[in-house]
Amino acid sequence: MLFHISDHLTKKGYNVDFLVSNASGDFADKVPEGVSLINLKSDRELASLPKISRYLRKTEPDILLSTTHSSIVIAHLSLIISNCETEMISRQGTVLTKHFENQDGIKNKIVYELMKHLIPRADKVIAISEGVKTDLVQCTGLSESDISVIYNPAITSVADIEQKAQEETEHPWLSQKDNPVILGAGRLVQQKGFSTLLRAFKSITDTRDCRLIILGEGEDRGKLENYAKELGIYDLVSLPGYIDNPYSYMGSADVFALSSEWEGFGIVLVEAMACGTPVVSTDCESGPEEILENGRFGPLVNVGNYEQLADSIQDMLDDPIPGSMLKQRAEDFDLDNVQQYEEIIYE
Repeated sequence: MLFHISDHLTKKGYNVDFLVSNASGDFADKVPEGVSLINLKSDRELASLPKISRYLRKTEPDILLSTTHSSIVIAHLSLIISNCETEMISRQGTVLTKHFENQDGIKNKIVYELMKHLIPRADKVIAISEGVKTDLVQCTGLSESDISVIYNPAITSVADIEQKAQEETEHPWLSQKDNPVILGAGRLVQQKGFSTLLRAFKSITDTRDCRLIILGEGEDRGKLENYAKELGIYDLVSLPGYIDNPYSYMGSADVFALSSEWEGFGIVLVEAMACGTPVVSTDCESGPEEILENGRFGPLVNVGNYEQLADSIQDMLDDPIPGSMLKQRAEDFDLDNVQQYEEIIYE
């Protein structure tokens, strides 16, 4: 997402520096042309604090845009230490209270407290959904007028996604489809609620022959594989890990299901809709309700309720929402939203 913003601003004539704690792997190859990548070469984000402070004193940028929890804290502290006049824009991409109530350890408690006190010090605050904005008001004391909502530029364009969706997938359940395929995608962690999706899928297989594919990788892979075995559906579930082109999977799947316990936005819903694939989502905080317009573009179910999730997936298999309608809605979340960041800068 930050690459989209950086690319847009560069093309508009801005000089953009992209600061990262540690640019490993092929990260540098993904940086848009014209954007300067500054690798701080810090093993830990805290170790980048003095380096960012030196950068700010030397470069004196007009604006510092920061996102994600710890980087927001580091950015604010760096500005305080550097004592420069750079304008701070803080972008919040998830529901803070939900995120940190599920995190253990003193470090997370400290980061949470710092964020609650530092975010109000920003010159401008951006939330990626109305739900995130509401949460920020509650936990930071900011007023609603202090926070701008800018939806994620989730996709470049529907046309671009359509082209990628038409590429062949090597997965046998999709390339030679004999049964309906339900798709999920995201990090394999508790937040994504994939155990609920597995339980819902088990219920569906009691009356329908189908398959489930979950894209992504994470710490809960072993738990999910064991749970699939426990439910007796292991041979009907595939966890292929990260995929370079998930759109080929989305375009070939019959239903996309988001089972998260919480989100900041829910980009994968928009991506699946851009492929014309029917979607089902938990009504989690926050994002899905706004993307799906209270169920107009796909059913919303209670978080953790596998029976509702199973029923809604079955409904979309039997009577899918037209792909053209879903694609039209997805266009509301394309790169045109990046323009709003430029408008925020000019304010």
